[in-house]
Amino acid sequence: MSTTASLLGTLQLREIVTTTLRLPQEIARQSIEKQISMVEAKFDVEKAVVSDRGTGISNRRQAEYKDDIQAIEIAKSQVTSAESTLVHWKSNLNKHAKA
Repeated sequence: MSTTASLLGTLQLREIVTTTLRLPQEIARQSIEKQISMVEAKFDVEKAVVSDRGTGISNRRQAEYKDDIQAIEIAKSQVTSAESTLVHWKSNLNKHAKA
């Protein structure tokens, strides 16, 4: 991925980026230009480009990036689970407070 548009065009990466940057899923309703602007305001995709052509990035380094992406996906899953648990607890607390 070398541009923000190509990053947003990949569903899995879009989800990771928007979650990591805490952007609402509703940004998908905005124009692509607005979405790019919102992402680039928080993250410089060009600085994160991973390519072995002409950059000299080793296979080991690329593997490390892949490991980092997997770790981010795991963290995202854990955050989503924690948020769901908090919503559940909040709902239960509200029910008990009304009783």
